[in-house]
Amino acid sequence: GITVDNVLEMEEKIGIGELTHEELLSRNRYDLQSWLDYLEFHAQLVRQNQRGFESRIRLFKRALKALPGSYKLWHLYLTEFTTYYTQTIVMNSRDVHQNSDTIQPQNDSESYEIKLVSAFEKALETMSRMPVIWKMYISLLLEQIKNKSSFASLEFTRRNCDRALQSLPIAQHSQIWPMYLELLDFYLVYSTDGRVIDSVLSVLKRYAKIEPKKGAIRRFEVLRKCERFDEAAIELFSVLEGSEEGSSEEENQIIWTDLIEMCIEHAAWIQSVDVDKLIRSAIDSREKSGNVGEIGELWSMLAEFYASKGDFEKSRQVFDSALESVRSVADFSLLFDAYSRMEESLLDAYLEIVQSSTDELDSELLKTQMNHIEQLVESRPLLLNAVGLRENPQNVFRWHERAKILLKKGRVIDALETYNAAIETVDPWKCIHGRSYTLWLAYSQLYESQGEFEFARDIFKRAVKSPTKFKTGDDLAAVWCQYIEFELRRNQRRLALDLATEATQRPEYSAVEKNDNGDKNRVLRNVESALAVGSGHVEIDWQYDNEEFASMRYWRSDKLWNLRLDLSQIMLSVEETGNVYSEMIESGIASVQDVFDCVGFLQSNAHFEQSFSILEKSVRSFPWPVSAALWMRYLSSIVTRFGSNKRHVERVRDLFESAMKHVPKKDPLLKNFALMYINFELSYGSPRRALRILERACVHAADDDCSDLISVWILTSASVLGVAGTRDVFERAIRMLKDVENVLSFTVVFSRIEVSLGEIDRARSILKHASQIANPDDETVTKEFWDAWNDFELQHGSEDSFRDMLRMKRAVRAQFSQSYMLLPGAARALNMAARPNATLEDGAFGLNEESKDANEEEMNEPKIENESTGRKRGYSDVVDDAESSDQKPEIDHTNSALGARERFKIRREAQTTTTE
Repeated sequence: GITVDNVLEMEEKIGIGELTHEELLSRNRYDLQSWLDYLEFHAQLVRQNQRGFESRIRLFKRALKALPGSYKLWHLYLTEFTTYYTQTIVMNSRDVHQNSDTIQPQNDSESYEIKLVSAFEKALETMSRMPVIWKMYISLLLEQIKNKSSFASLEFTRRNCDRALQSLPIAQHSQIWPMYLELLDFYLVYSTDGRVIDSVLSVLKRYAKIEPKKGAIRRFEVLRKCERFDEAAIELFSVLEGSEEGSSEEENQIIWTDLIEMCIEHAAWIQSVDVDKLIRSAIDSREKSGNVGEIGELWSMLAEFYASKGDFEKSRQVFDSALESVRSVADFSLLFDAYSRMEESLLDAYLEIVQSSTDELDSELLKTQMNHIEQLVESRPLLLNAVGLRENPQNVFRWHERAKILLKKGRVIDALETYNAAIETVDPWKCIHGRSYTLWLAYSQLYESQGEFEFARDIFKRAVKSPTKFKTGDDLAAVWCQYIEFELRRNQRRLALDLATEATQRPEYSAVEKNDNGDKNRVLRNVESALAVGSGHVEIDWQYDNEEFASMRYWRSDKLWNLRLDLSQIMLSVEETGNVYSEMIESGIASVQDVFDCVGFLQSNAHFEQSFSILEKSVRSFPWPVSAALWMRYLSSIVTRFGSNKRHVERVRDLFESAMKHVPKKDPLLKNFALMYINFELSYGSPRRALRILERACVHAADDDCSDLISVWILTSASVLGVAGTRDVFERAIRMLKDVENVLSFTVVFSRIEVSLGEIDRARSILKHASQIANPDDETVTKEFWDAWNDFELQHGSEDSFRDMLRMKRAVRAQFSQSYMLLPGAARALNMAARPNATLEDGAFGLNEESKDANEEEMNEPKIENESTGRKRGYSDVVDDAESSDQKPEIDHTNSALGARERFKIRREAQTTTTE
């Protein structure tokens, strides 16, 4: 039960709920849950303002006295006590602002601070292994330092941090060190005295054993803040040296940058760290890795470091070395700008010194500095060119540009060395912005411009003997041409001709014969590789073409041969020049124009037979139709030369026959050759042979040209055989022609010729024969034919003949209409479908339409005078007579548009009738 002593200890009246918890605790005062329930109940009373916080403190003390080893009770007690303390501090601070003359709140705060510290110290007697308690305690002390900082409070907090680290296992030190580091920041704010700094550094040294990198960085920051730059550099350098493989590269880069920036800014204090070696190692590592993007900045840092130390000569050396080693224009621009700024700043400093001093030494220094700047500006183009060559040594344009810069400066020897280095460096298969052979030409031209002709000749000899230095045969041929022109400029014409002859000779070089020791197998392997390339398996080595392509192709160059021909025409006889042309043609190099030039040259010098020999070789060397122009030139030349000479007619005729054999059948050029042949025969040969040639030409000519040749055939026959002799030509021509329009056109002409000869019946028979293929409905083709026959009958015919023509016209129309009939019913349906408005009474073929056409024709018909009655008769009268007559027009089917089977059937019927 409740004793009298317990009751006397209570200052307030105890309620029923508290008595209940007191009763439970009296039974078992070491039950933790009972104490926690009691504290929870008491917390409700405090929130209801029925109890004060002091009574709660007393209750916590009773509980902790009973259970001093309970972590829950201590944590709850310290948490509530700290919260209450914080609220009290805030309230007191408000009261201080409102009542500045009152100091009582501050005294209360100090008393609470003492009590709270005592509470934590009491708790740590049993809870020293609990990191949460230590964190709460140190956080409280740091909060007190923020409110009022003093060295004593700093030292007290530092000792408690050391106690915490000593009490806790090392695995839990990471929970204490962040607060300890925060405390060190307060030390640096409070004082920068050497003793304080040493104390902070010693603590950070202990921290570095747990976190080496972070500890060293902290020490670096402290040392730099205290202007102990050399020691700070050592600390950060140790971090870089001790960085592990798993460390972040970005972090190491940041640390390295901070170290270099500090060394550059305070270069005079840096003694223990080799900054030069540090930066150069970074440059080398980037060059090896291929990451050259920041090399310019690194070189600039190194030069700036020496400039900060005052060693400007060393800084210039660094800049010069950097400008000669960077490989990008961006890095070059950065370094050159930095170099220029340093020199300009030195110039400004010297100017200020000279203005304030009269010492001659200062004036000399000023002149020297101005010379440095001038040399720097003048060297910029050459340095920039060197950057481009280091970036890509296969850039032909850069090599030429470098030589030009050196020549402008008068450095001829350096320019020659530049070209020598270029031809050794540039790979003809990889070069860009130019061709590699231009380097050889510029090299020799430079020697020539300096009057060193032997050296220039040696360069040319060296070039033409090194075919592997050229990508294509044209490149090597260009060098040969310049070599020959060089000798011509030296008035060495005979030597130039010998060089041209040598250059145009087929080389004896062969990949198989080059070396007997395995090169044949190498060629076979290249062939296998080439076949594998097509399947995507093996990449063929480019050196195969590099060794053989240029050396096997250059001698076929048109430039070389034309140069040799020009020299031959100047220095050799006509016959020897013709032999050169002949050699060119036999080698398969000459073009048609080259042959024409050769023929013109020989014929202008009266070497006709040699020109004919050249043409004879040419027409057999070139394929058709390229050789057509050569045949034309050959034929025209030989006709001009021997056409009037009767002894050579057969020779010319044989040549024409040979030419005609070479012309393919149906070729458009056949007409031209035939006309030329015919003109020759008409002028110098046999006209009758010309007619036979025309007949052969008409048989083999294209359809478009056949009618033109037939016209020529007819005119030639008329002039040779007379008009009557053209009958046979017309008959053959009509059989040859396939186009209906051409057949009808020649038929009309044939009939007119017969009329001119008085053969009216023969002319009518010709028209009647041709009418079988003249469809009256196709007016675009046959209108001219039917009009011509109509005019013929009006002029030379009678009523009966005119009636026969009309019957023939209707019969031909019906014949062509029958070719579209399949069956009577089908034809009727087809006609009805074609004429939707027709009726069944109109008939299957639209008789009403035909009657209408006949009426219109009758209205427009011309009148024919009847010899017996003198009455004018029209087309309708003649048609009626033709219909009333029992005679039917006879149709000649021998050359109609019917098929072969039907023509054969008609001939059989005609033969049977004749036999009967």
